[in-house]
Amino acid sequence: MSLFDYLNNDSASSAGSASSLLQQVAAQRGITVPASTLNALGADTGSTASASSSVQISIGAQRANAETDDAKKDAAKVANEAHAALKKGGVSATGAMSGRALAIVALNDDGSFSRAEAYAAKAELRERDRQSVLTFFSSGELTASSLKTFGQQLLAARQSMSAEEQALRASDPNLR
Repeated sequence: MSLFDYLNNDSASSAGSASSLLQQVAAQRGITVPASTLNALGADTGSTASASSSVQISIGAQRANAETDDAKKDAAKVANEAHAALKKGGVSATGAMSGRALAIVALNDDGSFSRAEAYAAKAELRERDRQSVLTFFSSGELTASSLKTFGQQLLAARQSMSAEEQALRASDPNLR
């Protein structure tokens, strides 16, 4: 099985991990995959890698995974996981958190997060919004049609947000 075939298969039916497969394929062919190539494959510049693997997971992929996972959990569990992430990685851990987790931290309804953590969560949400707008404006020619489409996409995204995210955005004028 080639690496391309593996990546296109359902992960639940595949044996082994992507990192072990990549190492096996590289070893069989006598090649190494430079980190710069792996970075070029990721959509975002931020990524993580384990000590025993050269496979890197982009921040965008981490966020997408967190969004999917956190949508299935109750708020208390998301808050506990956010506490653990912040304890382990400090406020820089907000970069890989889901929007729901960031909203729970920023709202700080139970008072268990510090002011610095709540501020960092709000700052991360503002930065994501900023990046979304910058990406749109740099994507090509601005027309009335493209602005209308972007506005519709924003509305759809806001409507699909968790209750915590919607409550935060309603309460904070900087996040509307």
